[in-house]
Amino acid sequence: MPPIITYGYDLLNRVNYSNNRGRNQLLNIPKQRNIATANNEYAVIISGGADSSLNYYRYWNDCSAVYQVLVNYYGYDKNKIFVLMANGPSSCYNTDHCLTPNYSIFSNDLDGDGTDDINYSATSRNVGIVFDSLSRIVTDTDNVFIFVTDHGGEGSTLSMWYGSMTKEQFATEVNKLSNAKTI
Repeated sequence: MPPIITYGYDLLNRVNYSNNRGRNQLLNIPKQRNIATANNEYAVIISGGADSSLNYYRYWNDCSAVYQVLVNYYGYDKNKIFVLMANGPSSCYNTDHCLTPNYSIFSNDLDGDGTDDINYSATSRNVGIVFDSLSRIVTDTDNVFIFVTDHGGEGSTLSMWYGSMTKEQFATEVNKLSNAKTI
């Protein structure tokens, strides 16, 4: 939450990421009453995970929390949120995550409504596809929120799914949105 805009919201001061909380146990961020849809808001959520041995549940939890806050508190249209995570939508029910005995199987449903929310696998190619799409849609009245969580690497790289993206490559993609009001 932006630190200046605190009126009218319950602040989330602490999120419990205990080792006993599995991936399907959502944070259950409450919906704000009488929320209006944010028509000029887009979001990109990226979590590469690196590979199945390093794709920890906390990355899913981070993305789920951000997704729920965007939808439930800020009124983002789910169709305007692009989620790139691990090996993509079909794989989250399989073995693309680092599981231990206390973790439940991962889910494509980030907000518990029964609908899959992950759109793409987190590859450099798909990041390009998403930002190309947004560059054709976003206008000078639109805002774009970008959230990235994951491992980093030497030379400021972002771990993608079985690959990486340099800070320069990521900047090139973000710069495709130069027509946006704010990023």
